Amino acid sequence: MKKLSVKLGIMFFIIFFGLSTLMFFFLHEGIVESRVNEELSSLLARGNSHSSVLAKSFDNETLSHVVLMESESKTDIVVTNKQGNVLGSSDQLQLFEKYLSEHSNSNIPKEGKVIEDNWEKEPYIVTISPIINKNEISGFVYMFQNTTSIHSLIQKLNEHFILTGWISVILTIIIIIFLSRGIIKPLIKMKEATHQISKGDFTVTLPVNSNDELGELAHSIQKLAIDLNYLKKERNEFLASISHELRTPITYIKGYADILRKRNVTEEERIKYLSTIVDETNHLNELIKKTV
Repeated sequence: MKKLSVKLGIMFFIIFFGLSTLMFFFLHEGIVESRVNEELSSLLARGNSHSSVLAKSFDNETLSHVVLMESESKTDIVVTNKQGNVLGSSDQLQLFEKYLSEHSNSNIPKEGKVIEDNWEKEPYIVTISPIINKNEISGFVYMFQNTTSIHSLIQKLNEHFILTGWISVILTIIIIIFLSRGIIKPLIKMKEATHQISKGDFTVTLPVNSNDELGELAHSIQKLAIDLNYLKKERNEFLASISHELRTPITYIKGYADILRKRNVTEEERIKYLSTIVDETNHLNELIKKTV
């Protein structure tokens, strides 16, 4: 039974752990993707807000004010004219030149777009928003967010998932232990009951606490024990009855045979005793036939 409980425990653990891992994987990927999309949407919305302000007043004072705002936040900004010349930057320009030079400013939608979302490998995620004044593009607002913050966010998320995973594993093991005991305990009682039956002790009692296959098996073993106990009593009574029935003719046969062997009897007595022996022998034979 110990081997069976171990096998059941391992099987349940593999199933539960596999399902939990699969569930956590998809949940983790979904949350990470959702959080990154939120960061990208927030960054794009911030860029669109700045482009709207600059579209109303595209001068040095407004430009300086926008750049100053971003220099105090976790995001950075680069503003260019429509030819791509840099008009203002909230940090060292060389950090952002790669994204400015690689990107073409043509065909930028009014609502802006994400031009770099590879947060796993790139140091920044980047969006671009056009500055539109009188239906003409006057320049572009590039928004940058360091992916370190995203990595930090994902790391915290991973820590929560790892902690939740360990708690799930511990709870799974506890559940498996109780579940295995719940299945194995009735089987152990059935094993002990069959062992008693094999030794001739039919006075076993198995509680039937469920209507499943284990309950049916316990009921069958209990019924078998009752039937065997009934047969044992019937056999004992039968043997006692037969023993009593056989004892009388055997006593007669033995007694008269001893008389014929040890005493001098007349011919008439000899024939009488032999006739009695034959009669009792026939009677004994009839009894034996009834038992077969």
